Amino acid sequence: MCFVAIALRSHPTFPFVVAANRDELHDRAADPLHLWPTPVPFAAGTDRTAGGTWLGLSTHGHFAALTNCKGDTRSSKPGLRSRGALVKDYLLQDSALLESLDNGAIVNDPDFGGFNLLVGTTQRLQLLSNIGPSVGPFESGIRVISNHALTLSWPKTLVGKRRFTDILDTQAGSEELTRCLFDFLQEKNPVTKDPDLKTSGDLASQIQRTIFVTGEIYGTRASTVMLLDTHGRASITEKTFAPGGVLVSTQTVQFKIEKGI
Repeated sequence: MCFVAIALRSHPTFPFVVAANRDELHDRAADPLHLWPTPVPFAAGTDRTAGGTWLGLSTHGHFAALTNCKGDTRSSKPGLRSRGALVKDYLLQDSALLESLDNGAIVNDPDFGGFNLLVGTTQRLQLLSNIGPSVGPFESGIRVISNHALTLSWPKTLVGKRRFTDILDTQAGSEELTRCLFDFLQEKNPVTKDPDLKTSGDLASQIQRTIFVTGEIYGTRASTVMLLDTHGRASITEKTFAPGGVLVSTQTVQFKIEKGI
């Protein structure tokens, strides 16, 4: 993922809301959102290159999302593990990963390039980063992350948080909320014309200040909206895109969280 906005207990009808874009090379094969047939099923796409995923929610209410961090020197070293394995293993509740999360070892693991990892349940989350300070557990509020250290902000995360908050404050019903969140995720214009940044046509500039990246080689591949209501009913909708932001498919997975956590 390259843009993740999440709200806990910040909407009267949906105590858990996620709006996220996955930016990736267009030639990196992926399967769209589906329900993985695991012992505890979870809704996620699949990175067909390495077998992991970037964002998902399980029927037991476990959630994980990942952003790769730009400019981290470790990310270019050969032999690194795919960071998408972290999301998959958390959704599987892999014991080795859970232990590594509990003792903090995961942020010092040399086998992974730079990342921000958002993990927890639909009621309590934490943000872990291996390129700077992490953020302790939180049970309410709004967080927006992208491909930078958690101590920094890009224009699209600053402006994106305000726009995300405004949508949550003004939209109550699921259909209208979902529509507005997808409109928000598919905003292709730069959020600011900061003169200190490069021209809007430059890919590096797009990544910092454009929520939806329209590059022909690298760009937004998927937009996802997750809503969980007060009865534990989850609805996850994903739209996938080809180069230039051309819509390819739309898919929705719905289920009820099976146990309270």
